[in-house]
Amino acid sequence: RAVEDRRADILGALGIDASLLEDPARLEQAVETLRAEAEVADKEAVDREAQRRRRAGDATASNTSARLGGGGSSTRTSAPQPKETTMSLVSAAMERAARVGELLEADARGREERAAQTKAEEAAAEASRLGVKPFRTKGGKEKAERGGTKKERKEKTSSDDNEDEVPPGDKEANENKDASDEDEETRATEAAATEATGEAEREAAKVGVREAELEAKRTATAAATARIETAHAAQVAALAAADADADLAIGRAAAVHDTPPRLAPLGLPQDTPLAQVLQARLERIWTLLRIPIMAKLDMVIKYTSPEWSHQLEVALRAWEFAAAAVLERERVVVDLERLAGGEAAEVRGSGLEDNSNANDDADADTPLTAEEARAYLAVERATLHAVRAARYLQREYHDVLTLDGAPYMDPITGVDKESQGYVDALDTGRKVGVEGSRPPTTAAASRSSTT
Repeated sequence: RAVEDRRADILGALGIDASLLEDPARLEQAVETLRAEAEVADKEAVDREAQRRRRAGDATASNTSARLGGGGSSTRTSAPQPKETTMSLVSAAMERAARVGELLEADARGREERAAQTKAEEAAAEASRLGVKPFRTKGGKEKAERGGTKKERKEKTSSDDNEDEVPPGDKEANENKDASDEDEETRATEAAATEATGEAEREAAKVGVREAELEAKRTATAAATARIETAHAAQVAALAAADADADLAIGRAAAVHDTPPRLAPLGLPQDTPLAQVLQARLERIWTLLRIPIMAKLDMVIKYTSPEWSHQLEVALRAWEFAAAAVLERERVVVDLERLAGGEAAEVRGSGLEDNSNANDDADADTPLTAEEARAYLAVERATLHAVRAARYLQREYHDVLTLDGAPYMDPITGVDKESQGYVDALDTGRKVGVEGSRPPTTAAASRSSTT
C-alpha cells in the first residue's frame, strides 16, 4: 500500500492519471510525452537566456559610449532582471519520470519474484502430494565450494605446484579429507539410489494391487452380466412357450385383425413441455391401474436410471396399451356377467363360490343367446389383447402388468379358456341363439384357474 500511495503521489505531481498503471504502454507513452515537453522547455529556456545576455551586452555597450562622449548624463541604464528559468522544473520532472520508471521496474521484478515463489510453492505441494522427497548429496555444497570433484582439484593443484609448494603434512590431510568426502558422497548416492528403488517397488506394488482389484471387478461384472442374460433368455423362452399354447391358437387367429384398444388423448396444449406430458401420462397409468405407492416408486427409480431413462417414452406407450387392454377386458367381463345374471356377479363380489356349484349344471343346459355369444367373443379378444400387452411388458421392459397391485396374468388364463370353449362350439357348426351347451360362468372359470 505504501508503494501504491507513493506511486499515486508521484503520478499526481506529474499530472498523470493513475489508471495508466493498468496499461504499461499508455504509461510509457505519457512518460515519453513528459520527456519531450521537458526537452522543449529546456530549449526555450536556453534561447531566452541567450536573448537576455545579448540585450544585457547591448545595454552595456551603449552606456560605455555615452560615458566616453561626456555630453550626456552619467545615468546608467540598469540591466533587466533575468526571468525565472524553468530548468529546475524540467530537472524535477525528469527526476520524477526516472523515479516512476524505477518504481515500474521494481514492481515488475516483484511480480516476477512472487510468480516464481508461487510456482515453487505449487511444485513443492505437488511433490508432497505425490510423496516425492527431493534429496541432495551431503557433500555437494562442500564440493562446489572447493571448486569441483577430486580429479578437478588435483588437476588444479598440479597446475599450481610451481607457484605454491604444499607441505607434505597438509597434502596428506587434504588427500584424507578428499577421500572422506568421496566416501561420504558415495554413501549418500547409494542411499538415494536405494530409496528411489524402494519407492519404485512400492509404487509397482500399489499398481499391481489396483490392477488385481480392477480385474476382480471386471470378473464380477462379467459374471453378473452372464446371470442376467441367462435369466432373460429363460424368460424369453418361457414367453415363447406360452405364445405357442394351442389353447390360444383359435382365439389368437380371430383377434389378429382386431384394432387394439387405446386410451383417449390427454388434451394438453401444444406448447406443454415434454417433461410435463410424460408426467401426466405416467400419472394417468397409475390412476387407471390403481398402482400402489411402492410400485410407483419402483417405476420412478427404474425409468430415471441411466439404463432405462432413454426408453421412458416408448415404455409409456406400451403401458398405455396395456392399461387400455385391461380396462376394455374389465368392461366386457362386467357386461358378460350382467347378461349371465346377477348371480355370477354376486358370487364374484362376495367370495361365496360354493353357493354356485349347484347352478353350474343348470347354466350349462341354458340356451346361449346371440348377445351372450358376442359378449363371450368380446371377452376372448380383450383377454388376448391383455395377454399380449402383459407379455410385451415382461419381455421388452421386464415389467409386470398389475391391477390393484396384483399381477394381471393370474386370472387371464381361466377366462381365456372360458371363452375358448364357446369358440370351439362355434367351429363345430353350432349357431348363435340355438339351444346348446353354455360355457361355464365366470365364477366357475375363476375357481378352475386358481392353480
